[in-house]
Amino acid sequence: MQCFAIAGIVSILWFVVGYSIACSGDNPYFGDFSNVLLAQVSINTVNGSIPESLFAMFQMKFAIITPALIIGGYAERMKFSTVLLFSSIWLLVVYAPITHWV
Repeated sequence: MQCFAIAGIVSILWFVVGYSIACSGDNPYFGDFSNVLLAQVSINTVNGSIPESLFAMFQMKFAIITPALIIGGYAERMKFSTVLLFSSIWLLVVYAPITHWV
């Protein structure tokens, strides 16, 4: 249930602001907020040779998998709400900026 809930909350956060922090802007530390809610992503935008919407979903897959792997370290030792809060904060403060660095 924790993994399922994380998949849902991370998906929403990724499309709302995570993709923008991770994959936009020229700042060396984190992206700008020009792609909030995928604002500049349309059917015709591409990232490399693939559609940018497909690239965003591909990157979201890793954003979901990573906190789900972290759960293995504290499975059933934290409250459910704390797991969701930790995963949300971790996605926006740690995962998205490091993805931008890469």
